[in-house]
Amino acid sequence: MALFKVEGTHYLGVPLWLIPVSAFVGILILGISIYPPLLVIILTWIFIFSPIWGPFILVVMWWEQWKKYIRARFIAEQTPVLLEIKVPRQIFKTPRAMEQVFTNLNFGPGETTFISRWWDGKVRPWLSFELVSIEGKIHFYVWVWGKHKDYVITQFYAQYPDLEIQEVEDYSAGVRYDPNINTVWGMEYELAKPDPYPIKTYIDFELDQDAKKEEQIVDPLSGVFERLSDLGPGEQLWVQIIVRQNKGAKIRTTPWSPRKSWKEEASEEIEKIYEKAKPKTKDLITGELSEGYPLLKPAEVNTIKALERSLEKPGFDAGIRAVYITKPDAFKGNNIPTHIVGLWNSFSSGHLNKFSPAPKWHVSIDYPWQEIGGILERLYSRRILDAYHRRAMFHPPYEHPRFVLTTEEMATIYHFPTGETKAPGIDRISSTKGEPPANLPT
Repeated sequence: MALFKVEGTHYLGVPLWLIPVSAFVGILILGISIYPPLLVIILTWIFIFSPIWGPFILVVMWWEQWKKYIRARFIAEQTPVLLEIKVPRQIFKTPRAMEQVFTNLNFGPGETTFISRWWDGKVRPWLSFELVSIEGKIHFYVWVWGKHKDYVITQFYAQYPDLEIQEVEDYSAGVRYDPNINTVWGMEYELAKPDPYPIKTYIDFELDQDAKKEEQIVDPLSGVFERLSDLGPGEQLWVQIIVRQNKGAKIRTTPWSPRKSWKEEASEEIEKIYEKAKPKTKDLITGELSEGYPLLKPAEVNTIKALERSLEKPGFDAGIRAVYITKPDAFKGNNIPTHIVGLWNSFSSGHLNKFSPAPKWHVSIDYPWQEIGGILERLYSRRILDAYHRRAMFHPPYEHPRFVLTTEEMATIYHFPTGETKAPGIDRISSTKGEPPANLPT
C-alpha cells in the first residue's frame, strides 16, 4: 500500500476516465433493457457506415504501430554504456560549472528530416544521470549511447579535470523482482506547478558566488547525499534523472489542447502576474474600469525574475524515477516518506515550484479495492525495475508524461559535492590528477 495519496487522475482510487465510460455503458444497458431492438439498430448503423470509418481507423492504427515499430528497431540497435564518475576530495567549482556541462549536453541529432523520423525511426538521444546508494555508499553514474560516450566524457573533463570516469557494468542488469529475494518500492516525480515555474536553484541559494567562504556555503544537495548515506545493510536506493533535448513542444494534456512550448507558457505566466497586479478602479460617473500600473509584491517580483531567467536557458524534457530495493527483512517503510518521497524537498519553493509524487507505480495504490492479493504491487515491482533498467521515459513501453527542466535546474539537482559536504557515503578519490614537474629528468 502507498503511504501518500495522489488523486490528480483518480477519485477514491478509481481512474477518472472510467467514470464516463461506466456511465455510457450503464446508459446503453438501460436503453437495451427498455427497448431490446436498440442493440441491433446500433450494430446495423455501425456496419452500414463501416466503409467510411473503417479505412480511416485502420490507417490510424497502422501508422501508430509503424511509428512504434520503426522507433523500437532504431533504439534496439543502439549500444548504451554506463559511466561511473568518481569525485576528488576537493571540488572548488560552483554548480555553474555543471550547468555548462548540461548546456553542452543539450543536443538532439537524428530527427532532422521526416525520412529520418518516420522511415529510419531515428529519435533524439537521451541520457540518464543517476545517484545510487548501495548500503549507504553513493555512486554517480551517467548512462549514454555508446556513440556519444566520448563526447559526454569530454564535457565533464572540460569542467572537472580531476574526475575519474570509467565504463562499468550496469548495476541494474540482472536484478529481477522476486518476493523471496527482495522487496521493491518505486515512484516517479512530477512538478507541482506548470513547467515554466522553476524549482529553487543554486542561484537562489547563492551558490554561484565563487568568492563565498566555504563555511557559508549551504548546498541543498547535501540533504540528498545524507539520505542516500543513511541506508543500511541490505538496502539500495536508485535514482535516475532521464533527459533529452527539449525542442519547443510539450505533450498535450488533452487531445484538443494546443501545443505550447514551455517558453511560451512562461511568457503567458509573466503576463498573468502583471495583469493580476494591476489595480482596477471604477469611474464613478461613467462606470468604466481603468487599470493602473502593476503593484507587484516581493514574491511576485522574485517569481518574474525566476521565470525570465529560465527563458534564457536551454531546456530538457525530463523524468525522475526512484527505486528502493531491499532484502525482505531489511525493508524500512519509514524510509519511504523521508528518503524517497521527500528526497527533493530542499529545492521546494512556495512561490515557484517543487517536486511531488506522480500518480504512478506504488505511490498510486491508496485504497484496499485497488490492491487484491498483492497482484498490482507485484506487477509494479517487476515493471518499474524493467523501466529503470531500460532508462525508458520517452518511448514505449514506458512512455510517461514528462516535464521541462532548464540547465540551471539540472545543475542544481545533479552536481558533485564540495569538500564541505560531509555525507559519509561519498566515496572520494584519494588523490587528484596533476601535471608532472617541468624539470623532471628524462
